Parts: sequence; C-alpha cells; structure tokens
Amino acid sequence: MQSLFLGLGKVNRSLAEHISGEKIAVVEEKDSSEQPVVRVFKSSGSEPFVETQSIPGDFDSLKWETFLPAEVFVSPGIDPRRVFFKQVSTFEVRELDFFCRHFHYNFMLQLGKKFGA
Repeated sequence: MQSLFLGLGKVNRSLAEHISGEKIAVVEEKDSSEQPVVRVFKSSGSEPFVETQSIPGDFDSLKWETFLPAEVFVSPGIDPRRVFFKQVSTFEVRELDFFCRHFHYNFMLQLGKKFGA
C-alpha cells in the first residue's frame, strides 16, 4: 500500500525517510493570485519528493478517492475537525503506532530542550 503524507513539514519528512515504496505528499498552499492550490509530490524509495501536479482548491475540495487507499500520515498542523478529515481518517496512521510497529525496543523520548549558559 502506498503512503500518503498530508503536509511536508519536519514530522512527515522524517517519517518518509523510514518508509520504502511509493510515497505521495499533498500540500495546501496559495498560488500567486492568492487562490488555494494543492500541490502533489511523489517519491519512490529514498528518492526526494518531486512535484508532479498542482490542483486548484484545498484539502476540503480535493477528490480523495484518487489517493486512497493508502497509509495516511497527517501533519500535526492539520486540524482534524476539517471537512475532508472524515474521508481520510479511517486510513490514518498515528506516528506512535508506526514507530512501535517498525522500531521495536528503539525508543527515544524528548521532553524538552536544554538551554546552556
């Protein structure tokens, strides 16, 4: 099953490095005329993401059936109360569940930052 990343921030980019196979990322942005657009990126294996498509609209108006089924990784900045979220929520993979399945006994806990003088 392909992996679908909603957003390409630090969390999803880090996760993508540990996933093999076909990966698709979708990112909401504004175009030059301030209209919403969804940019689609693809990657395979360890290759970097390359933009393949630009679709007018936002996540709420996107036809999600073209990307599903997939393991969906949702960026922490995306509000789960949005309209589109119901369409992808059954495919969502939580980060902690992913790490527990794939990195047995390799846990790292970061509680905060230590600031030196």
